[in-house]
Amino acid sequence: MKAYAVYELTDKDEAANGKDIVVLYTNDVHNGYVKDEDTLGYASLAAYKKQLEAAGYNVTLIDGGDSIQGGVIGTLSEGQYIADIMDYVGYDIAVPGNHEFDFGLDTFLNIIRTILRQNLSVKCHQRI
Repeated sequence: MKAYAVYELTDKDEAANGKDIVVLYTNDVHNGYVKDEDTLGYASLAAYKKQLEAAGYNVTLIDGGDSIQGGVIGTLSEGQYIADIMDYVGYDIAVPGNHEFDFGLDTFLNIIRTILRQNLSVKCHQRI
């Protein structure tokens, strides 16, 4: 299952300035990087995000997990190719799903650093 939704929120201070906040999110994408009849695809998502930003919206892009596994591209790269695509699209927040741990904790930590390279605000601690 792939979920794509758009929510528009207005903060009191932003509303006073005439700026709206748009939250875009993806969830359970499972390597759905190419646009088809069931999937928006990352290129379309990136274009839509840029269109909203050009129109003056403040856009936050969130992923709800299970993005890196589910297809050949994810399996062969242990999720890294999808992480690179998500970094390029410009995700602000990424919540890990169960499949983000399929390739082990070290791989997960590398992937989350890639996805949130520009907006890393999460500290990960490994217990021994």
